[in-house]
Amino acid sequence: MIDLRKERIDEHWRRLFKRKYKLSLENISYTGNHLFGDFEAVFSNGLTCIVGKNGIGKSTFIRSIHNAFHSEGSNRDIFKINTIQEGEVQINVNREGNIAGFTTSIGSKISENIVDPITSFLFDPCSTIPSLQQMLLDQDNFHELLEGYQVKKFTSEELKIINYLTGNIYTEVSLVVIEDEFETFSSFPYFKVNTSSSNYDSRNMGLGELSLFYFFWLVNYIHKFDGHKLLLVEEPESFLPPLAQEKLANILAKSISEYGVSCILSTHSEHLLKRVPRNHILIFQKIDTKLTSRIASDKFEHLQTIGLAAPKVGLLLFEDSAAILFFKTIIKFSKEFVPDRFYYHHSGSEGDIISDLKRLPSLIEGFRIIGVFDGDCNSRDLKLPETALWTYLPTSLSPEEIIIKFIEKLDKDVLASYFTLNITKLNDALETVIGGDRHNYLEVLAKELDIPYAYLFSKICEKWCELNDNESALNNFLIDFNSKIE
Repeated sequence: MIDLRKERIDEHWRRLFKRKYKLSLENISYTGNHLFGDFEAVFSNGLTCIVGKNGIGKSTFIRSIHNAFHSEGSNRDIFKINTIQEGEVQINVNREGNIAGFTTSIGSKISENIVDPITSFLFDPCSTIPSLQQMLLDQDNFHELLEGYQVKKFTSEELKIINYLTGNIYTEVSLVVIEDEFETFSSFPYFKVNTSSSNYDSRNMGLGELSLFYFFWLVNYIHKFDGHKLLLVEEPESFLPPLAQEKLANILAKSISEYGVSCILSTHSEHLLKRVPRNHILIFQKIDTKLTSRIASDKFEHLQTIGLAAPKVGLLLFEDSAAILFFKTIIKFSKEFVPDRFYYHHSGSEGDIISDLKRLPSLIEGFRIIGVFDGDCNSRDLKLPETALWTYLPTSLSPEEIIIKFIEKLDKDVLASYFTLNITKLNDALETVIGGDRHNYLEVLAKELDIPYAYLFSKICEKWCELNDNESALNNFLIDFNSKIE
């Protein structure tokens, strides 16, 4: 039985990024005087998502890969790529551990004379679905055409999935696969559906509904296709509301994880990307006139790329402003988060953080409330409830003590270079704070140097993080903190 419960969907997503694939693309590079210029993209295992602004070249990129691996079994014809007049594409492919490289002119098919060929399949609803529906509407003798093909009824398992995808309740679905009748679509599905109140077919479905039916057919078509295959997906969110986009992403994850078919997907949808790790997201952007590709720097950078604000993932509770500054600096060294993904609250003291954690829930619909204690609390029994979430800043010292000790050990010339200071002015300032109240040390030093306190603290903290001696303490903190967010 098909299991679409949340727990099972979660397992499909986990497996997608862990399983081994018989075929995967390693990387692709372009050379020549054209839209891409000298450009390379490196792919991730199983699923690679591409994000970038409109007009940057994502569609041309996807279609050039489709053309390169096009075969008789492909569901779409070869595309004419008029934006590129010259240039070569090199694609390196991993087939069961063996790396092979293929070269062709951009937009062209790889030579027929290759052993164990790869077949590309493309789901591009924005282009496919309106064209397909109009083609069906334009056929005067359509019912005569159908007479030559076998009609297949959806099984109860297939009905369950299509009902999940569309949010409708179909009592019966009939499928006819039409082959070699039209130049643009060598093979395509035609659907008739029955509900409790109406009967209709592909010609009068809504574009979103037909898009989901086509997607469902394609992933099953690919599964039954023998040989090495590659799924390419271009803006599958077209015509779909947010909930349908999430469901499509879940069925895509199920198909990739179960069938082991590698997929490259371009999208503008946060709903499709919400469960994709950042190291599986490529950011396409232009620097000057040159197209570049790189892995997203944090979990939410792709949202900024498509013009959306990233959601806050937690409220963090601190003893004081120094602890907040310390955290905001060290979190920049995380591969998962950046400072503006959190709300920050100055609770007031260790005891105040404990009180806040006891009276506030730790988890609210995916939003965490986490106590971030100074490192000097690490050896204490905080007597917090099991449901509370908390962590300790690196080392066994408070943030101010860490920074002060670091300053006192630094060579004065090195310290002066951090802020482009006159060495005499720096020595005078340091003499002023020697023997003074340690709690006011950094504030007084900042004032004497005429440097904003937050800038002084953050800059010194950044240098502390870059020191090899502190790498272990920093990484241990980041690992523990990430575990509280997951």
